[in-house]
Amino acid sequence: MSFFRVKTVTKPNEKKYSYLYKQTSVRDGQKVRSIMEYFGSINGKDIQESTQNRNSDLEATRNPKRMDFNDEHRRALFKNDKAAFDRLQAFDAARAQSAKESKATWAEKNASRAEKQARAEVKQAADAKWKDATEAVKEFSAAREAEKENEPSSSHSDGSK
Repeated sequence: MSFFRVKTVTKPNEKKYSYLYKQTSVRDGQKVRSIMEYFGSINGKDIQESTQNRNSDLEATRNPKRMDFNDEHRRALFKNDKAAFDRLQAFDAARAQSAKESKATWAEKNASRAEKQARAEVKQAADAKWKDATEAVKEFSAAREAEKENEPSSSHSDGSK
């Protein structure tokens, strides 16, 4: 989900400056984090300092040469065609998720020996627990079947054939 936000900053000379940002909320597992994209000063003067996006993982996946990734095009879509704008946002989020999964795969591949050993121990403990639970269920099922076989049949209890 994306929306525009105005942030007001008070400078040491007691002047207030307002800046326009586009904020996009992206779900990252259980957490929701915000990606803020700077669009410019509302007061007419742009700030001179560099405004690097803190959450640059989504920005790194964008192709600035394509028209649909151009900021001006997105602003026009936001004003005129919300459905197309939302599709682009979903596409960006999917690409960011793919980049995140690639990063996780890389981290898994390049994990240290100690990390791999710790993961193997946890997996081994979980497998042993699963095996014990399955054996307990099998024993319970076998005992239940034995009980059913040993019960006297109540269908011929009146003595008739």
